[in-house]
Amino acid sequence: MKNIEIVNNFFSSFENIKESFKSIPLYEIEEYKKRNTVTAEDKEKLQYSNFPGKRSESLHRTHPFLFNLIIKEIYDNLNRERFNHINIDCCLHLRLGKDNHNDFIHTDPTVASMVVYLSNTNVKSGTAFYEPESNKPYLKVPFIQNSAVIFPGHLRHKSILNYGNNINDGRLTLHRFIYHFN
Repeated sequence: MKNIEIVNNFFSSFENIKESFKSIPLYEIEEYKKRNTVTAEDKEKLQYSNFPGKRSESLHRTHPFLFNLIIKEIYDNLNRERFNHINIDCCLHLRLGKDNHNDFIHTDPTVASMVVYLSNTNVKSGTAFYEPESNKPYLKVPFIQNSAVIFPGHLRHKSILNYGNNINDGRLTLHRFIYHFN
């Protein structure tokens, strides 16, 4: 399936941390870019940033404890031999029902990407993957709380059904952009 991996129960202690995600500030795209541009490398990554909804700042800067927990879960849940060293960026992403019209099929400028579904399960939502130059999905992964979808960044994808009105009933995800691993 084009190297798409799904991991259920990604965070081993999810019940203990799930409300913590809702306390992290989220920003519209222009404010997000201002807050995340620190180094030349960050500027290069951010030039590709265009998204509907709101995102948090990079968690390695604002929430280092959570960031290290995320790294631990990656090593615990995935093939450790694949990740001897990784260069990774993480942020939260909230998409609401009003963001549906701004969503689009895209690729990520990464070696790999990972999305962890944080909100309550909504099987009408999720992530769709598309063949090159096709707007018909070949795979739809349902939005199941605390599951992760890992895939090569070059795969065309899009969120399915953004929903809700706020952080308590919207589509909240954790995004991990993996720029290098060996």
